[in-house]
Amino acid sequence: MNARLFAVCGIAVLLVVGSGGAVASGFGSGPGPGFGPDNAPGNGAAPGEAPASPPDNGGGDSGGDDETTDEPAFTVVADNTEKCGRTCRDVMSTVTNQQNATAEDVTVSTQIFAGKEGNGRQVWQGSADVGTLAGGESHTATKRIELGFGDAVAVTGAGGWVTIETTVESDEETVTITERRDVA
Repeated sequence: MNARLFAVCGIAVLLVVGSGGAVASGFGSGPGPGFGPDNAPGNGAAPGEAPASPPDNGGGDSGGDDETTDEPAFTVVADNTEKCGRTCRDVMSTVTNQQNATAEDVTVSTQIFAGKEGNGRQVWQGSADVGTLAGGESHTATKRIELGFGDAVAVTGAGGWVTIETTVESDEETVTITERRDVA
């Protein structure tokens, strides 16, 4: 029985780290095409994974002209994921300053929670100090994401769902992106 439970949880860890962890990306999730060259274009899902719910990037209707859209001040995209162990992934991601102005003291923090609501058990967190980003400039970094056995059990107990919350903060702007993914 213990071997069977270990095998099921091990698979769950691989799914979470391979899929949800890819979304976490060291910076977090964000709008943009898939997370690698083998993905279906534009659905934000890893191969063989159900598409994610659309990210909530904090933007909204500005009440103005229908031809203009509120773009978030920052975007974050996971560019590449490499396996670094059974429950480990190195994830390369890029944060981009979408503003015309320079952003000072930029930091990015990500939290992954078991479940759809973001109020479940936190299974991973990370942050990075980016520094200064000129308007339109991007910063790419690689972050190692590892989940423990108990974290995988929590995700399995939540039906395989994770909620990823990424906040990009500068002296002038704060953008929080929330995404829910079924990684089972």
